[in-house]
Amino acid sequence: MEPECRSERPTPTTPIAVLPPPLLELVNKDVSSLEHNNKQMNEADANDASWTEVKNRRSRRASNVTRGTAEPGSTACALSAAERKSYLHLYYVQTGTTTEQVVAHLRKICDNDTCSAEALKSRGDYASFKLTVPAKNRDKYMKPEHWAEDVHIKPWRSGFRKPQQETGK
Repeated sequence: MEPECRSERPTPTTPIAVLPPPLLELVNKDVSSLEHNNKQMNEADANDASWTEVKNRRSRRASNVTRGTAEPGSTACALSAAERKSYLHLYYVQTGTTTEQVVAHLRKICDNDTCSAEALKSRGDYASFKLTVPAKNRDKYMKPEHWAEDVHIKPWRSGFRKPQQETGK
């Protein structure tokens, strides 16, 4: 025998639970105050003047930096721009890896680039390096296929790690 299905849904007049009279009065009072507040909000919506536009306190100043467009070495400009550098943090490298080995690996990735590596103070059983690479090829150096499994590389956070101090002073 299947249970009987009821399609009747509770309405506001249908009691869902039996409450003692003091609680029932409190609930009815809260419902009426909510209805009153909702009515006031609907009346305020009709009047657009009641809305306040929120603005950011800090206004963003227009940048006053001008970036040149003339071709380097042309008659219009005898100057040329310096190569922009990007800094990367290479870590979880096997202990004993030298900066020369890291630079040799960087040159395999981009042969013509001027790259450098700086050893960082070890924080565990691994070596870390600060890499300096051309900003135009930064994405090539960040590709995971260029690095051994479990070696990590990420953008450098300024002031995060200090270079390794020379020992024997």
